[in-house]
Amino acid sequence: MDLKDFFHNEKSLNLDKSEVLHRPDETCKSLGYLLSGRLVMKKYLSTGKELYLTEFKAGDIFGELLVLSGEKYKGWLVAEEPSQVFELSYIKLNKLLSDPAYKTLYFREISRRVSRMTERIEILSYKKVSDRIIIYLINHFEEGKPFRINISLLSDILDCSREALSRTVSSLEKENLLVKHGRFITIRRVADLEERLSIF
Repeated sequence: MDLKDFFHNEKSLNLDKSEVLHRPDETCKSLGYLLSGRLVMKKYLSTGKELYLTEFKAGDIFGELLVLSGEKYKGWLVAEEPSQVFELSYIKLNKLLSDPAYKTLYFREISRRVSRMTERIEILSYKKVSDRIIIYLINHFEEGKPFRINISLLSDILDCSREALSRTVSSLEKENLLVKHGRFITIRRVADLEERLSIF
């Protein structure tokens, strides 16, 4: 059993790039599952600046806490690329959670989300932007395997400007710690990145 099993009787919804799925004035009434594509949760500040809060990749669920509390979405949930999602109403979710197997799976996913938040606190405990990036890369990506980065989202996660993030990535590339091709980055050797970390 996996997360997709919650949605086996639900119809999928196709989203175009930049299409809004949910707004911050909406109460969350369903659990979502991203089958393919990419979604981001973002806010717009009074200055007009976009603030990226969370990114969802294929296989992620969203709204898992809000649907239980009946709270509103924390921002605009937008498709960053053509995406396909499932949504399960609170009533149907509640029925499924009466099954111990579904309940265990659901709360395991909530625990995983809390672990991500704990990781972010750890990352922000580092003062240097380079250290924050290194910790993030080590925690999320495999050595020698290219992965895509979203500079806007990552700068918000790491609490730094996009310019500072871009400069630091370029600096790490010059030190031969990683390779950057367009929007993709490849870690050369994790051990070398770990050596680069500053001491508190």
